[in-house]
Amino acid sequence: MGAAASAFVFFSLLLATNLSSIVMPAVEYLPVHTMLEMFTVAVCFAIFMVLWSSHRYTGNATSLIFGATFATVGVIHVVHALTYNGMPDFLGPTGVKLPTYFWIAARIDFAVMMVALAFLGNRQSIIGVRRDIVFVGICVFLLIVIGSIVANADSLPDLVVVGVGLTQLKVALECLVIALFVVAALIFERAAVRERSVSYSLLTAALAVGVFEEICFTLYGSVYDAFNLLGHLFGLVSFMLIYFALFARTVAIPYSSLETVSRALRESKDQLEARVKERTKALAQTNKKLNLLSGLTRHDIRNELVLLTGYTTLLEKGPSDPDSRSYAARLTESAKKIDALLEFSKEYEMIGTEAPVWMNLSEALGHAKTTVGLGPVSVVADLGDHVVLADKMLERALHNLMDNSIRHGGEVSSITFRAHESARGLELTVEDDGTGVPLQEKERIFERGFGRNTGLGLYFVREVLAITGATIHERGTAGKGAMFEMVFPQGTHRRAQNQAGATLSSPSDT
Repeated sequence: MGAAASAFVFFSLLLATNLSSIVMPAVEYLPVHTMLEMFTVAVCFAIFMVLWSSHRYTGNATSLIFGATFATVGVIHVVHALTYNGMPDFLGPTGVKLPTYFWIAARIDFAVMMVALAFLGNRQSIIGVRRDIVFVGICVFLLIVIGSIVANADSLPDLVVVGVGLTQLKVALECLVIALFVVAALIFERAAVRERSVSYSLLTAALAVGVFEEICFTLYGSVYDAFNLLGHLFGLVSFMLIYFALFARTVAIPYSSLETVSRALRESKDQLEARVKERTKALAQTNKKLNLLSGLTRHDIRNELVLLTGYTTLLEKGPSDPDSRSYAARLTESAKKIDALLEFSKEYEMIGTEAPVWMNLSEALGHAKTTVGLGPVSVVADLGDHVVLADKMLERALHNLMDNSIRHGGEVSSITFRAHESARGLELTVEDDGTGVPLQEKERIFERGFGRNTGLGLYFVREVLAITGATIHERGTAGKGAMFEMVFPQGTHRRAQNQAGATLSSPSDT
């Protein structure tokens, strides 16, 4: 009520001052009028671009259509300014009829859109509206409106009579616009109170200013008088308020929400990283304790194995019966297997304890050969300058492959290592000329515990390779020799740049 009373007092003062009697010369009024109209047009197109661009991300057809309507309002305002009385001829001789009809067309277009926006509110229509079709609709609408006014200019009734003032039709049309504004403003005001929405409050204020604007356009007597100028000023303020309202609705508020979510995500990320560091530290301490316990346990077991082996050796050499010697030999063999298992547990414990490193295959094989009792078996290598990203235990894995051929391949005379690139990555094959692997055992040999010895050698190889995603399969032919095929995937192999360099290098060198 206070706002309504203030508005009543304001316009009472305006009427008392009789602003219609203040008329500016055309040469002074036209630049001001054109500037105000261009500002209004700029605001219309800014709103259009905001809504048009946001549709790409929201898919909201309602916003897209409202944006298109603002584009039509802006174009009609341009035509209104160019055909204003006193401007150069644009669509024919300038006067007061054409620009006034263009003005009324723009105002009704705008008022209908605001009422529709008020009734739709926050409801979003996510339908498949193509923007190119909407653009064609804008062009067709403008052609119809502008073309109809220009084509029928002579037959259209006058809205302003020079020297007399406004006609009743002009006043009635302005009152229609005022009524539409009031309806929309009341709906926006209720929504602003209900939802505590800044954008709805701004829209209400914009329409209230728009009502003042329309009242001014029912009071002017000349297209150059002070009421006409004041109406254009109110219009500019109204459009600016609408711009801020829709900008807040489509950009500022969503961006603020996004920033809030981003801040929450950053805080969650920091908290998660802190927890991960805390858990990692705890796991490292636990792992250290377990490794210490495991090492002490192995040490104690090995001490007992030394005693056990010593006693069984005495039994074998002593004056006992053949059965006792046989039992002693079996005990000795079991002790050796236990020792081998302890050694495996020590090596397996090392897998994955450190980040993978780049290893030169030729150098890694050279080191592995020195740890295997090859005897008469020759090792042939055609590995080129290939470097792979693997766990540090890769050398031990290569050792196990050669040891496997010597132990289980029968009369093996040579073991051949070859490496070549393919679409799958780097393929590394290890081939011998032994007895090969039966078809039914080709996959089982990689299982834990399968085999005549400890059953852990090839299982260890597969585990080491799996650290960096490499795979191993047996591709040989039974009776002709074994062939193990390892594939290092793309991104885990490359060519060595300096062969004189060390075997190991940091993964960060890639």
